[in-house]
Amino acid sequence: MTTTKNMTTDKTEHAPGSPPVPVPGQAEDAWKGLPSDSQLVSFGERFTFTFAHGREVGSIHFDRGRGEIFYKGHNVRNMDLEEWQMQVLEGLRKTLAHDEQGKAFADDYARTLDKVIWEKRHHAADKA
Repeated sequence: MTTTKNMTTDKTEHAPGSPPVPVPGQAEDAWKGLPSDSQLVSFGERFTFTFAHGREVGSIHFDRGRGEIFYKGHNVRNMDLEEWQMQVLEGLRKTLAHDEQGKAFADDYARTLDKVIWEKRHHAADKA
């Protein structure tokens, strides 16, 4: 089953490697429900969420069976995530909780994301 919504994205330029430029008027609540410029596709124990956030086009893949989250093809456990990337991952938590199709994954995604965040914090503390 697929939920699809499309919208023209912001055309403002930003420097490569910098956070995407937010769409004017886009509030935190934009992540409640499926944002208009995104697509959620589920298959079995997995889903892929594609989105446009400012000028960033990306995907988040979740494999419930493996307990893994991938951001643009990279396992988030192995990434140094920037604040805005964490906001996208956290925003998906809200999206899943409010989307009819996403509700089936909401609790497991949230639990996996919490575990990854906890592991990253403790790993950083161990290095200090």
